[in-house]
Amino acid sequence: IESWNDLLVSLDLPSFEIKGLKDYVFSLNNVILDFSSKRNAKTIRFPQEYQQNYLPDEQVLWRGVYAENVSVTLPEAFSRASFSAKGLLIDDYGITGLFSADSILSLDKGSADGWRFSVDHFGLNLMAGELVAAEFTGRLGLPFKGKNTTLGYEGYLQPNNEYTMRVKNEDALDFSIFKAKAHLEKNSSVTLRLVENRFIPEAILHGYMTLGKEGNIRLVSAVLDSRQLLLTFPQNTSVMKERQNWDIFLYL
Repeated sequence: IESWNDLLVSLDLPSFEIKGLKDYVFSLNNVILDFSSKRNAKTIRFPQEYQQNYLPDEQVLWRGVYAENVSVTLPEAFSRASFSAKGLLIDDYGITGLFSADSILSLDKGSADGWRFSVDHFGLNLMAGELVAAEFTGRLGLPFKGKNTTLGYEGYLQPNNEYTMRVKNEDALDFSIFKAKAHLEKNSSVTLRLVENRFIPEAILHGYMTLGKEGNIRLVSAVLDSRQLLLTFPQNTSVMKERQNWDIFLYL
C-alpha cells in the first residue's frame, strides 16, 4: 500500500452469533478489512436497500469488513442444519446481509418433538444491525400413518426469539388411525413453541372427516399436540381407548 488511507487486508475471523438471533452461528470466508478511501475490494457487493440508505455518496469512502462467503448454522431446534450464502457487511451501522437457501433440512432428518419436520427454504434479512425478516417454509408431518399426512407451512422468527407458523394445505389427509380421510380448511393453524432448544408443536385443525358409510362429518375442531388428539364434533359423545401411546378423545 502507498498510504494508510489505502488499506485492504484479508482477515480470518472466528465464528460468532448476532444479538437478537439466539443460537444462530455465522462463519465467514474470504474476509476483507476495507479502510481504503480510494477503492473497494473487487468482490464487494452492497444490497440495494443498503445503497439507498447507508452507503456514502462516494462508494469508495465506505469502510468496514466484508465477507464474500457466509455459512449460517441454524439453532438446535433445526437439527443444527446449515446453509451457505454470499455477502456480509460489518460497519459502523452494524451487520448487513441478505441470505437465503433451499433444501436445508429434509423431512426424515428434522424433528419437532417427534413430528417429522423439514426446512425447504430459509431467508434471513439483516439491515444495519436490525433483524428485518427471518422466514422459512417446509413440511410438517402429522403423527399418523397414511399416504398423505404432511402439511406445508410458513414460519417466521419474531424479534423476541419466538417462532410462529401458518399451515398451507389444500389436500385431503389420510388418517389411517381412524380409517378416515380428513380435509383441512384454510383456517387451520399450527404453532411451534421453542422449549429448551426444541420445537413443541400444536395443531388446531378445522374441516371435515369421511368416516366409512357415515359420509362427511363436520369437525368443530381438532386439537393435536405431541401428547393427545382431541376431536370435537357437533353431536353425541363417545370415548375411544388409548392407542399407540396416545390419549384419543373422539366426540361424536
